[in-house]
Amino acid sequence: MTIDNFEHLDKYFFGGEAEAEQEIRNDVFVEPTDLDELLSFRTSRYKIITAPKGVGKTLFLSVLNETILDDDQISLLITPKDIDCEQVFKKSTLADQITSAYNQILISAAAHVGTYMTGVGVSDAVVNLQKLAVDTGATRLDIKSRVTRFLSEITPNGKEIAAAARALQEINKATNILKDDLKIVLQKNNQKLWLLLDDLELAAVAQDGKIDYTACWALICAAIDIANDFQGVRCIVSVRSDIWHIMKASKRLGAERRDKIQGSSTLSFSEDEIRNIFSKRILLASRAAGGNFADIGLFFQKDKITLPGLQETQRSWEQWISKNSRDRPRDMVHLVQALVKQARSSKAKLIGDDQAHKVISEFSKSRIANLAEEYQQICPQIKSVIQDFAIKTLFSFQEVIEALKKCPSSRSTIVYGVALTPNSNESGVTLLSVLHMANFINPREELGNGKYVHKEFSKNPDFVSMDNWQELEKHSWEIHPTFHSFVNQNKSAPGWVAGITGGSRGQ
Repeated sequence: MTIDNFEHLDKYFFGGEAEAEQEIRNDVFVEPTDLDELLSFRTSRYKIITAPKGVGKTLFLSVLNETILDDDQISLLITPKDIDCEQVFKKSTLADQITSAYNQILISAAAHVGTYMTGVGVSDAVVNLQKLAVDTGATRLDIKSRVTRFLSEITPNGKEIAAAARALQEINKATNILKDDLKIVLQKNNQKLWLLLDDLELAAVAQDGKIDYTACWALICAAIDIANDFQGVRCIVSVRSDIWHIMKASKRLGAERRDKIQGSSTLSFSEDEIRNIFSKRILLASRAAGGNFADIGLFFQKDKITLPGLQETQRSWEQWISKNSRDRPRDMVHLVQALVKQARSSKAKLIGDDQAHKVISEFSKSRIANLAEEYQQICPQIKSVIQDFAIKTLFSFQEVIEALKKCPSSRSTIVYGVALTPNSNESGVTLLSVLHMANFINPREELGNGKYVHKEFSKNPDFVSMDNWQELEKHSWEIHPTFHSFVNQNKSAPGWVAGITGGSRGQ
């Protein structure tokens, strides 16, 4: 056994982002169990998919895009980088921004199709639409009229356009990645133009560097309008869940449309699904190393890790890694990368307990920094809030509310742009809702006989609210295992006066 086996882990635990993993993403992709719901067009021609950063929205849309093209249908994957978002920002009203976004999306779609038109015979309607890439003065009705003609012209050439797109994007996929349920979706929506919009948060940054989510909302509304206007279009929009909630929490964004949006779903992975993703990557790495099955022994000293502590609790590596991954495939990849780096640093030929024990503390702190950056626009003081109250891993509801409602007393604490009132239950619940959304702490429902389940935000987005106070009291509240190492360090840090209801960290 040689340290060279780590090179195979490097290949199949690389990057953690769809762009970085482009060469292997079709190999490592694992279907979400709720794929049918994610791609359901039973009540609308559009779908809005929300998920936290690092769950895999871009990977999902990239593989979906390639699979649709592989099925000889037309698919266009567009991001704000392909759109002149500044034209959207310039408009003074939300209605005008939506109209501008509507035009910009269709201009970008036309330009994309235009790059695939070589050798495909089409009428002047397509040529005219391609000219929209430089015709920013066209009205919405004008574009709608031309797009109607455009769709009728390109549909018969879908196979040729898809082939040109595959060649231009260097898509080389030997087998279909997604299973029968996706094939059924594609069959039901045959001869449609698929419009996939990703990374919408990029549209929130204006040229002057200011954050303004009206452009994001305008793009979402425009995508919905496009799907409603054209029967031949199927539109999927992915947006980070924190950005989605920022837009919903702002009174001037979405009030006129939120109740009408029918096609919204959450992309999420359970701990078991993260284990499956880990196991699939280990299988691929094992095969690359010469094995015929997922051989954990090629990379790890033992089948299980012994956790630090007097009880010497043991867990399988896949269980330990998945439990510390916050239900995010990207975190899982980053944790394996950290283990490999530590093994190389310590000249170890295989990953063992020593590497895991040394890595987990810094990894836990890095996830706090990641969380703070991700939720900066929702609560700028979220890291300080966490440091103030996170001195143990399991709370009663009364304990967690008492701790959180004191946070605005020690410093000004803002959520969704509004300063919280010190020592109020409302402030405590507001902070708890943000920490629940961030998957930092979750309600734990006891089932008896030592068994319990967590109510995660992805499945219970409206659980934490003042209106649900009595239900909140029935649950204990547990900090996610990813952050347990951080909590252990935090409670022993200098300046902390013990006592969950009366402690205060020295500044």
